Amino acid sequence: MASSAWSDEACSEILDYLREKCPDAVDGLLESLAENFGLDAPVDLDPADIAHCLSFQGDKLILASSATGQGRAKTALTNALAEAESKGINFAFSASILAIIKCKHMVSLKKDYYPVSEILHKSMHPDAFIGAALYEYPDMGDELNLTLILSGIT
Repeated sequence: MASSAWSDEACSEILDYLREKCPDAVDGLLESLAENFGLDAPVDLDPADIAHCLSFQGDKLILASSATGQGRAKTALTNALAEAESKGINFAFSASILAIIKCKHMVSLKKDYYPVSEILHKSMHPDAFIGAALYEYPDMGDELNLTLILSGIT
């Protein structure tokens, strides 16, 4: 669901909520996730979905990748999947994943969101929780940043 940037006060309340619900999560990660709500988002996450994702037992892994140009979202995701594979991580054995895409302009959901969503749904177990968000960073140029947060890795 699309949302406009939230106020600093609302972002602070989200951070407090995440700290309460996810006491074992690294605080810097929670701060970064809460700060995202201060940005315009054509597709946004619900704070409860973030807490749900981070609550799964098992290992957690954060992967970051970036790309530019045509097919940038798919390229960034392919690079992140390759990094996970090089670490011996199979997405199919994760209970949940959050995919966070950041770029200057959301040219279209079809270009930046749907390819990532489609690949993740094919890569993950059918019962896995998958959450995704797109955030607009006005000063990024052509670059797209993708962060994947896997939780409940067995």
